[in-house]
Amino acid sequence: MDFHCPSFVQTSEHIGVGGRITPVSTYKGKQVEVTLLLFQDPRMRNWWLFYDTKPIGYWPGSLFTELRDGNANVAVFGGYVWGPMHDPPEMGSGHFANEREGKAAYARNIKRVNMRNTLADLDFAKTFAYSTKPPCYTVDSYNHNGNGVHVYYGEPGDCHPYPSVR
Repeated sequence: MDFHCPSFVQTSEHIGVGGRITPVSTYKGKQVEVTLLLFQDPRMRNWWLFYDTKPIGYWPGSLFTELRDGNANVAVFGGYVWGPMHDPPEMGSGHFANEREGKAAYARNIKRVNMRNTLADLDFAKTFAYSTKPPCYTVDSYNHNGNGVHVYYGEPGDCHPYPSVR
């Protein structure tokens, strides 16, 4: 269940939003990937979340006023951490973004669902990468190669002193 949004309708008995994903990648070793898909059902207007090819659940379209017609103008990909300020947690693999493939966490083959309900590439003119806590948490710029659009991110979690929230 998504405890941040009690209106989320869970349809999977096996996978929950906010749950732990296993197995995980190994540093300089086997990389484990999952496919996530978020899209609006054009008929019912609900926002569905899929893990690989399996539906996890949906947010009812009635929750969203601005997204009712499928017109999102911002999408965010990457990492998020939560923990005590005096002992900041690692993000992703626990390695900096500039360590890249096999070491840093990443999102790849990033696409969006367009108004025709098909997958489309991101518009690079409208794409940017940022960290809310540099240099503690790093992110590499969005790039494109054989893996599609991708971005690396991460941090070992030992940044001291941790910058204050602005």
